[in-house]
This record gives sequence, structure tokens and C-alpha cells, in this order.
Amino acid sequence: MKWPGAYFLFLIFYTTQYTAAQCTSADHYLRHYLKTTATTATQADGYDVHHVFLDISMTNLSAGIAGHVTTRATVVAPLLDTIAFELSEVLHIDSVKVNGDLMLVYSDGWFRNVPLAAPLHHGDTFSLQVFYQGVHESGGNFIGKGITHLVDDRWDVPVTYTLSEPYFARDWWPCKQSLQDKIDSADIWITVPPGLK
Repeated sequence: MKWPGAYFLFLIFYTTQYTAAQCTSADHYLRHYLKTTATTATQADGYDVHHVFLDISMTNLSAGIAGHVTTRATVVAPLLDTIAFELSEVLHIDSVKVNGDLMLVYSDGWFRNVPLAAPLHHGDTFSLQVFYQGVHESGGNFIGKGITHLVDDRWDVPVTYTLSEPYFARDWWPCKQSLQDKIDSADIWITVPPGLK
């Protein structure tokens, strides 16, 4: 009877230590996220996201991603002269369109700004389309770093997945990284090589 009790206590201790280590890692990422996101969150407060459409290509052989994301939103500020969003600096933006017009985009790390030719007014709707590609660093903990690529121990096959919400969406798609603006709806299309369906 003493063995099961000792085993049970060991299991509780081990689980507690493992959970504490993971929470410390999560707390570190949360503090880093909150510190680095405040600027863009303020810049992006001028619009409310209603719908996002992700049309991306991926494979199970790498953490690479390519495609485009379309965001539909409404201006909530009196005037909006720049559309701000976030995307990891290791992902390359090929082009950006606002309401179908090709626009310039300026980058400061993962903060991205699209100055508008003519400001949008309160109540105006717009569409932001970002074409991008790249290979992000594969995740290293239970939160991940956008996209995680590894060989699964159980089935011995390469897998690629994301477990980035809510803090690391910017590591795999251009987004308004704000927990105050919940997206109303989303369509996600992922194209994979033949044989992965």
C-alpha cells in the first residue's frame, strides 16, 4: 500500500513541476507580448475587424507558409489615415492592397503600416489584402512560435501545426493583434501538396 501512495505523490510533484515550468514560459511570452503589442494595438484601434479570409499554402515538411489574407473592417475612429497590423518580420510581404488598390507598406519589425492615399471616415468599410510568404522559426514550447514543424514521436511522420492563439497569430498571418477586437467570422483555406488530404 505504501508504493501506490509514494507513486501518486511523485506523480503529483512531477506534474506540478512540469506545469510550473510551462506556466513560467507562458508568463514570459505573455509579458513580452503585452509589452511589444501595446503600440500597434493603439495604432490599430481605429478600425473594427469583421471578417478575415486566409488563403494559404503549407506542407508538413517545413514551417513555411505562403498566401494571402483579406481583412474586412469598419473605421471606428473619426478619421483613419493609416492601417496598422502585425506580421512577423521574418515573413516577407509581396504586396498589399486596400479596396483593390496596390499600396505601399512600411515595416518596423513586426509592426506594419499602410498609409492611405485618402483618409477613411468613421463608418467607412474597407478591405485590406496582404500577400506574403516565408519560413518562421518553428515553435519550441506548448504555445509555439506561430508554426511548429516536427516529426511526431508516436506516428513517426512529419507534422506542421499552429497553437499560437491568442498571442502569436502575427507569427503566421498578418493580423490586428488585439484581444479587444474579436473577429466576427473567418474563412480559412489551406492548400497542401497532393497526398496530405
